[in-house]
Amino acid sequence: MQKVYNKAPDSEAQVVYRHAALHRANRRHALEQAAKKSARKIIEDAEHYAHTQYEQARFEGYRDGIRLFVDTLIDETTHLSQTYALQLEQERGAIAHNVRKLFEDSKTATVLIEEYLDTQDADSDRSVTVYIPKWCKLSQLSIDHLQTNNGRRITLTTSPNDHFVISNGQFSVSFAPFSASTDICSRAVQRHQQRVPDTTANIVEALLSYVQQIRISNSP
Repeated sequence: MQKVYNKAPDSEAQVVYRHAALHRANRRHALEQAAKKSARKIIEDAEHYAHTQYEQARFEGYRDGIRLFVDTLIDETTHLSQTYALQLEQERGAIAHNVRKLFEDSKTATVLIEEYLDTQDADSDRSVTVYIPKWCKLSQLSIDHLQTNNGRRITLTTSPNDHFVISNGQFSVSFAPFSASTDICSRAVQRHQQRVPDTTANIVEALLSYVQQIRISNSP
């Protein structure tokens, strides 16, 4: 500005020149300020866009990482469940085979009845009823021998529910068929395997929803 004043002559004829020069200088200054403001706005918008893109990429990376982790977890859990189910099935098969072999021997049922007589009302003469299922063998000769030694009447009858039961009318001891526990365990394993993916998926959806809420609340 000072240069403009120094250049201008003092004659009255040059007043217009000075006003025009000042106007041009002020206009140039205003344009420079506007250009700087526009440049700052462009830079700020670019920074905001870059930050938004970065946050979006980071969120997508977290999401993809979580999904990969969950998929791996589901695969591993399913594999372990299947392995466990196979091992359990083999164990059940071995146990069922052993139990079947035990009850195919008449001595097993005879010993159970003898133990019942010795522990339940040992001094009583109350009669005892034994309910025999198809999977259990019991010798009538062994029962006759028990009645002779114990002095208590033992009645044999067919089991109505496929359970081996010893009862004196007030207290009973019941043995379920070996297939019952196998069926129960199989159903439990199947229900467990069916719930694994669904439960894990629900957890992941809840986690991703929570992350999304945090991201929205932290956004400007």
